[in-house]
Amino acid sequence: DKAPVMGETFIQWVVENNFRDERPNLEAVGVEMVASVIPYEEAKIRILNSSHSCIAWAGTLIGQQYIHESTLTDFIYAIADRYVTEDVIPCLGDNGIDLPAYRDVVLKRFTNPYIQDTNQRVAADGFSKIPAMIAPTLQECYQRGVRPQATAMLPALFFVFLYPLPPF
Repeated sequence: DKAPVMGETFIQWVVENNFRDERPNLEAVGVEMVASVIPYEEAKIRILNSSHSCIAWAGTLIGQQYIHESTLTDFIYAIADRYVTEDVIPCLGDNGIDLPAYRDVVLKRFTNPYIQDTNQRVAADGFSKIPAMIAPTLQECYQRGVRPQATAMLPALFFVFLYPLPPF
């Protein structure tokens, strides 16, 4: 099949280097071999997944259909960026990952118009997302003595998404 498929250039494979026997040279095809995948999982959940939901909830509230449209809306981008920058990155700390660079890559990926991801799809099932993706950052902010104002915006967006406010 020679038909081009539009997608994205980003790819990331992270594998825990915990093999019993010899392993293939996965680095030759771009795999990152690490001692522990846990910091990468946490970064994905708290930076990618939660900001994805944040953007979807906010975008839906203003009538947008696609993630890329919402990410390109300045005030929505600012909400997601502020959440990750002010609360998530300090909570994740120095874990060996360039978290600001990861944030930038993630938010740029969300602007890709060739990924026709709908806000409605991403916005679904917030009740399971909040405890898994957002609550840990809230808890850790409080443990650090920081008011998680940027993080508090995410559950607020979700609840307004569920129960839209009447017009004033």
